[in-house]
Amino acid sequence: TFDFQPNGPAAKLRESTPDATAHQRDFYAVERIPGIERNGVEDRLATFEGKWAEALRQVIAARSLVSNEIYTDIMFFAAFLAVRHRRFRTLVADFVNRSERAQASATIATSNGWEHFRSTAIQAIESEGRHVTRAEREVLDDPDAFRQFVNSCAVIDYDQTSHVQVMIKSALKLAFTLAERHWAVWVADESGPEFVCSDSPVCLTWKETNQQLRSPGFEQSDTWVTLPLNRRLAIVGSYEPQAEHRTVSADEIAWLNSLTSRYASEIYGTDLSTWTT
Repeated sequence: TFDFQPNGPAAKLRESTPDATAHQRDFYAVERIPGIERNGVEDRLATFEGKWAEALRQVIAARSLVSNEIYTDIMFFAAFLAVRHRRFRTLVADFVNRSERAQASATIATSNGWEHFRSTAIQAIESEGRHVTRAEREVLDDPDAFRQFVNSCAVIDYDQTSHVQVMIKSALKLAFTLAERHWAVWVADESGPEFVCSDSPVCLTWKETNQQLRSPGFEQSDTWVTLPLNRRLAIVGSYEPQAEHRTVSADEIAWLNSLTSRYASEIYGTDLSTWTT
């Protein structure tokens, strides 16, 4: 297979293997969760991946969602795939950063809010078994200095463990939302173009182009959810009824590929030479 990195002037096509693609060490590592080892989440996900792989083999062989059990496995596979990538974590981190800064600014905008925040901060420091330092005292004695600190400090973000927890909770909720859709298997004819995949393959879009100015939601009607399964098969979900299986045109393949690559930093396929021209 090949992967194509489309972003920026360094875009390039290169040969790759599954082991060398979309891999980041310790992406699911957790710390300080009672009863769970550091790699416990990753080990559990590996178990689920084996089950999902078998479900995918059956769907690809039958070119249908086969059974209720297989359908459930595919929904969980799609849901976890939608959140198990760097872009999802970046979106969460950006939201945390902006919301925490806004909340801190709003809290210290009044004298009562500032005093409450100040006492809470001192209690948090002392709960760690240490005294407030001189530098911390200077900041906590002056709300204007604290505002400057908030505006100039590093990005406010969750820790690694919290990000993994958010990922799992989001995937579990999303799986049940996806299961409410009507899903179809799209087949690309052997004589035509192929589906591509990417590091952000689960895509959500409006059905009508006149709605493109606002963001769609997974729980909203009149939307598509798309996911390529291999170079010849993809699944497409809609709240509105649709045929469960059909062969699609080159234009439809191009449309789905454009969604697959919309938020991608890497695109995967057996022949991506046309993407570089």
